[in-house]
Amino acid sequence: MSEGTKNDDCHETKEGNLVTQIEETAEEIKEELAEVRATFIGPIPPPDILRGYDKVLPGLADRIVGMAEAEGSHRRDQERLALDAEIENDRNLINAYIKEVRTRSPLCGWTR
Repeated sequence: MSEGTKNDDCHETKEGNLVTQIEETAEEIKEELAEVRATFIGPIPPPDILRGYDKVLPGLADRIVGMAEAEGSHRRDQERLALDAEIENDRNLINAYIKEVRTRSPLCGWTR
């Protein structure tokens, strides 16, 4: 084998290794980017994130869950109060209408 062939083979092997390393690094970067772009919807983070909070400050995950539970309870209470007020308002309107109809009805002594 000639010198040129040995160098060419070595050069190709180095290039092949470099390409493989670049591809592996690109895959790692894609995985990192996917992790960074991960999002969640809702008041409570996914379990992995909650565990991370607990590592930073023990008990923090329980506090976050408790805060979400309290917020949900408060929201439901406010919705219930608003609905009760709406029902009461509707009752008052209906009663006022009934009273007006009774006072104007010929059956109740109303005359022209």
